[in-house]
Formats: sequence, structure tokens, C-alpha cells
Amino acid sequence: MENALIEVDFHGIHIVGPEGFTCAVLVWREENRIIPLWLSPIDAAELGDRSLDEGSERRRPGTRDVLADVLSRFDGGVEQLALTSYFEGVFIGEITTTGGEQFDARPSDILILSEILDLPVLVAEDVLTQASLHVNEAELGEYLDIELSDESADVEDAPEVTSEVDDEFRRMLQEMGMEEPGETDDSGSDRGEDRT
Repeated sequence: MENALIEVDFHGIHIVGPEGFTCAVLVWREENRIIPLWLSPIDAAELGDRSLDEGSERRRPGTRDVLADVLSRFDGGVEQLALTSYFEGVFIGEITTTGGEQFDARPSDILILSEILDLPVLVAEDVLTQASLHVNEAELGEYLDIELSDESADVEDAPEVTSEVDDEFRRMLQEMGMEEPGETDDSGSDRGEDRT
């Protein structure tokens, strides 16, 4: 049985935690879940620049520009870009040509090539099940400045949010060094309080 590929939305690069880790956020809209992809600062900067510079020409082609050009001329071009496996925090990407050739790729390559070639990012359903986190919309807005509300969506169709899922997201934020708003420090004072 073949693993279904599901299209996800790229929601930008985010700087997370006091260490300034760079994270690309992919959103699985149907399930209201996110996949955080941790990128090197160099890859994050390139992806961020490309997602903002739609249609602008670069003075010199970068490595991914050359790769995209070669793949576009190879065997009918690129058919799909997908994240196909996940093991112990590592994602494996796959570039598939129209002729059926497949090439392994890093997640950053998949994301950057999707910007260059204007192709959607696909993720294997089992990868989404393993690696995605359910985050309620309030926390998405607060921590990542992402708004998923679709005016045409029916509120009754939204999946029920459980405290277990919220706890999963809070644990992830704590592991990254981000704190809950309004938490108290060792002195017992409220960190969310305005001190001006």
C-alpha cells in the first residue's frame, strides 16, 4: 500500500527561543497541525529571501538555482517535491521527475526548490502523523504569528482541542526555551506584568 502524499502550506521562517533557532513552519490545514522544520541559519535566510522576492532576478545563480535548472531540463522536469520519511527528528525529502526518477534531498532543498519551481510541498501521511503537532489557533497566533482562520470554514467542523494536545505544544515550547506568558520567575513576580 502506497503512502498518500498531502499538500501542506509553508508559513514562513520563524526565529524561536532565546538561542534564535530558525524554524520553517509547515501547516497541515485539514487537521490544524504544524510541522516545525529546523533549518541552518544560512538555509533559513535563503528560503526567507526567496519567499519574499517573488519573481525578482538574482545577479548570479545559487546552487539551488542550478539544481532547479538541471532538473527542469531532465526527463520532462520535476513532477513533485515531497518529504517522504522521518526518523529520530530527521526528515528525508524526495524530488520526483516526470519520468519517474527519484532523488533524495534535504528538507531545506525541498522548500527552496518549491519556491523556485513554484511547486507545492507534499508530505507523506505517515510523516505528518509522526512529526506534526496540534496547536490551537490562539497559540499559533501568539507564538508564531500565524492565523489559520478561513472565513468560509464552519466552526463546528473544527477538530476538538484537548488539554493533552495543548500540553504537547507547551512542552515543545519549553524545550526551546520559550516560556508561557504570565509565568512567574523565582522571585514570584509575574513576568507578563507591565513594569512601566
